[in-house]
Amino acid sequence: MRILPAFAAWVAACLLPLSLGHADPPPADPKSSPSSPSENDDLLAMTPGIVCRSINGYEDYEVLPNAALTSEEKLLVYFRPHRYAVDRSGDGYHIHLTQMGQVRKRGEKAVLLRKEKMLEYEWKGTKPPGPLYLRNTVALKGLKPGEYEFDITLRDKFSKDPAVTQTVQFRIIPLAQPDSGEDANASQPQSSPRETKKKARRVSPSRLKSTPRRSSKS
Repeated sequence: MRILPAFAAWVAACLLPLSLGHADPPPADPKSSPSSPSENDDLLAMTPGIVCRSINGYEDYEVLPNAALTSEEKLLVYFRPHRYAVDRSGDGYHIHLTQMGQVRKRGEKAVLLRKEKMLEYEWKGTKPPGPLYLRNTVALKGLKPGEYEFDITLRDKFSKDPAVTQTVQFRIIPLAQPDSGEDANASQPQSSPRETKKKARRVSPSRLKSTPRRSSKS
């Protein structure tokens, strides 16, 4: 098995780490293989991408509510390829998939972030492979709050099927702001010791005595 993660970068901008693709090895369970001839459609496909809070393994993930996160977090997407080709060479089995990824504002064509070879997954084994899952981790730093789309394009090295593409929608929300109470206190002008003394001199002792005060003691 060979896993080759790749890093994407800003388009026409500084080369910053952006995206990481990862694939986990398929379980050795030929009965559940997506390449099974029982499928009606023989073309390469994939399940809808799911924006997750965490991914622990095959079909073991936590969905991120509303697919909403800040630009300081990373977009985590889970999906499974279906009907990928398994090349037979002697007694061995061979799988080779590649993926492209890009980010756009929702409904717009302009690409903000893109990596042609975001993921390359190559697996070899002596037993028939079972299903596998793919996950993408995309850094969002620098993107403003709003609605976005993440395009996934999957290709199969051992198949003549055309590349298959899907779009995953997500939302970037503003960073949490400090408590408004703290802001209000911080913004209040503070009198200098000299100004405080001047104000104290202008108040007569008789007025201070006549002003009612409630003790803080019970």
